[in-house]
Amino acid sequence: MAGYLIHSGYFSKKQEDLLIVIGFVMFFIQVLLISCGKGLNLDMNSSTGPIVFFYSVGLFTLVKRIMGKINLSSKFSVIFKTMASTSLGIYIIHPLFIRLFDKFFSVNEMSLLHIYIFPFMVYIVCMMLVLLIKRIPGGKYIFP
Repeated sequence: MAGYLIHSGYFSKKQEDLLIVIGFVMFFIQVLLISCGKGLNLDMNSSTGPIVFFYSVGLFTLVKRIMGKINLSSKFSVIFKTMASTSLGIYIIHPLFIRLFDKFFSVNEMSLLHIYIFPFMVYIVCMMLVLLIKRIPGGKYIFP
């Protein structure tokens, strides 16, 4: 719902600026809580809590604004559309790959590798798998 409102231009520029600032503040609060070892046990810091919600809204608003100012070539446009077409499949299968990578690499969840590298690894592997499945006959019905 928030993404639709932002995308459709419901908010004024000042309101969008405020959403971006609140998003950055919430992001830094989350980083601070996690680095102090307190963030993982707070309900407000869960993946559906207000901290994550507000920094997601702020990030979405910022990306929307930046992308509105950038004129991408058709090549980059195709790449972004291909990546975007895999988002549902990535969302569905990413927990499996997080568990597999956790077992395979057996690193602490608070390690820099787990925090900064794993998300990119999971994204790339999941995206490649979704694109591969989409090429198989009937695969487009599994991951539309």
